[in-house]
Amino acid sequence: MTTRIRSICRWMSAVGVVLVLGAPPPASAQKGFKISVADDPSLKEGSPPLVLVEIADFQCPYCGQGARDVLPQVGQNFIHTGKVELIFLDLPLQMHPFAFKAAQAASCAGDQGKFWDMYYELFGN
Repeated sequence: MTTRIRSICRWMSAVGVVLVLGAPPPASAQKGFKISVADDPSLKEGSPPLVLVEIADFQCPYCGQGARDVLPQVGQNFIHTGKVELIFLDLPLQMHPFAFKAAQAASCAGDQGKFWDMYYELFGN
């Protein structure tokens, strides 16, 4: 497991992964858990005031359901209207045997400017 993934896991367990858009982060998140998302794939229009970070495993059925059922609505209502930026962080779980390879494939696709095409392909299957 990479250092970054360990940091994400520590942060998630410390704050209980509660997302409240527009609110300041919980006090425990302000005490040193910092995760850079500068190089991670994002979807946005303009300079949105809010950022939504999706942490997902490409082999997780619930993550796939969210990508298929929820993300199109979020995109239409918030991302494409310039209200929200979506940043994706992959968190391949050891219990999913193909998750790490899927994350690598998505990263390689991202290097070619095709991350979101691969994202939809992986979650579509």
